[in-house]
Formats: sequence, C-alpha cells, structure tokens
Amino acid sequence: MRRPGTHVTVHCRLVGDAWTRATGRDDEDYYEARETAAPPAAEPDTDGGGTPVGASTRPAGESWDFDDEDENRRRLPRLAALFS
Repeated sequence: MRRPGTHVTVHCRLVGDAWTRATGRDDEDYYEARETAAPPAAEPDTDGGGTPVGASTRPAGESWDFDDEDENRRRLPRLAALFS
C-alpha cells in the first residue's frame, strides 16, 4: 500500500536528481529556482458571496425538460440509447 504523498516525494527527488545531472548544480538550487519562478497564488476577486466577479451563477447552455424522453433521444442519442 502506498502512503499518501509518497509519489510526490519520489517525483521531487527524481526532478532534483535530473536538475543536478543537467546543470551540475545542487538540487537545492533547483528548489530555490522553482520557488522564485512560481508566481504568487492570487485570490480571485469575489462579490462578497464567494462567486468570482464576472462569473455567472446561471447554468450555461440550453435547457430542456430532462424528463422528456423524446427530447433526450434527440439531443443525446448515444446516451439515451444506453438507458433505453
């Protein structure tokens, strides 16, 4: 059984080793370069209710009566075929 986060540790170690081989520099230099190159995480502007400014709260796309089997067959024929 794999412990949580183990794959991340192995990946980072492999990347650090690859950095050392490619550049001849210590893997600590890799982590420093990675931290300085990464942009700071930005919080999106919200409307006070948690919805990002400019985002719609309405569903996108067309709406139809999902209980109408004929309409579902017309709009989603392959999916409707699975359930008929």
